[in-house]
Amino acid sequence: MKKYLLRIAIGLALVCFFLLHAAGLMDLRFIWQLELWSYDQRLHLTLPRGQNPRIVIIDIDEKSLAEVGRWPWSRNQVARMSGAVSSQCLLIESGQRRRLVLR
Repeated sequence: MKKYLLRIAIGLALVCFFLLHAAGLMDLRFIWQLELWSYDQRLHLTLPRGQNPRIVIIDIDEKSLAEVGRWPWSRNQVARMSGAVSSQCLLIESGQRRRLVLR
């Protein structure tokens, strides 16, 4: 029994550390890093490979702004442009970059 006492003590200490971490009373950074790594691996293994051909990203550049006019464009103008490619579209604006994502 004495030779197993050290193993039992180490096991109980680990269980206590994990329980304190799960309760939010103790922050174990390596567990957080392990969780983030495992999440990345799950996404990497389960996400589909390649691009979806149904999604098209159109980048609005300065030349387009000069031809069509100043941003924001009217809904009718966006509908005319998106009608040539698809009937469903999603407009994404990010800072200085604007994207019209057609689905």
